[in-house]
Amino acid sequence: MDVSMAGSEHKNPSGPRRRIVRLLAILAAIGGVGVLVVWGFLAGRGEATMEAERERPVKAPLRVSTDGRGQPVVTLDAATRRQSGVDVTKPKPTQ
Repeated sequence: MDVSMAGSEHKNPSGPRRRIVRLLAILAAIGGVGVLVVWGFLAGRGEATMEAERERPVKAPLRVSTDGRGQPVVTLDAATRRQSGVDVTKPKPTQ
């Protein structure tokens, strides 16, 4: 019997165990990356919704209307008149 053959036929008993541990580590890493991708997608979607809400144009109150004769009338509340410096006075009656 050849002594060199006996040494090469000896199998490493931890070989299959090492292969299973390596496979589990790879699967755990892939699962972790998958969880991060899903989390990033959900977080980005929520942030996009909030940003769209902030970017929405401000709707100004309607201040222009028409009177019975079709003439435009601008209506301002007291706070807006004060803020803009608009002074409203009643005209004096003519004789």
